[in-house]
Amino acid sequence: MEGRLLERLEKLEGIVETTVQVLPPLVQDLSRRIDTLREEVKAELRETRAHLENRIGFLEERLARAENKLDLIQQAHAYLENQLQQARDELGARLERIKGELETHIGQTRAELETRIAKTEERLEAQIAQVRTDLETRIAKTEENLQAQIAQVAAKAEAIRMEVRTEINTAFNKAILVFTAIGVVLALLTLFR
Repeated sequence: MEGRLLERLEKLEGIVETTVQVLPPLVQDLSRRIDTLREEVKAELRETRAHLENRIGFLEERLARAENKLDLIQQAHAYLENQLQQARDELGARLERIKGELETHIGQTRAELETRIAKTEERLEAQIAQVRTDLETRIAKTEENLQAQIAQVAAKAEAIRMEVRTEINTAFNKAILVFTAIGVVLALLTLFR
């Protein structure tokens, strides 16, 4: 009976020694995996940030080009108004010279010019409104795209965090099982002494 107890005691001691030898490599492996995952998350966040900064730079360039186009349209509008003013001045001078003979003709010309001016102003206003609408639409789409990309990055980070948490929980459960086994072995050793 005593020999069997000694034999069981030796087996238990062997199990305890094996458990103590296996536990540190498991903890080190878990620590390495956590560090690797942390570095991967950091690298992905840096890459996403660089991509977003590139996209923002591209959009700023496009916005600057659109503003340049708007400036050109405004310059064209100012040029046309200047031309119209010059035409009015010339018409005024001609009217003074040939007032008596060409009143009817001047009235027709004035009406045609005013119609053209109105059409030109309407066209320019429509073009300016179109450019504004296009810019607002593009900006809104760009903001939506950026928000979607930020949401994707946040979702990826959350998924990685959950995966790390799951692995930590698994390792923690394994460690608890090992410690429980050690506790049982120590309790049995205490009982058999």
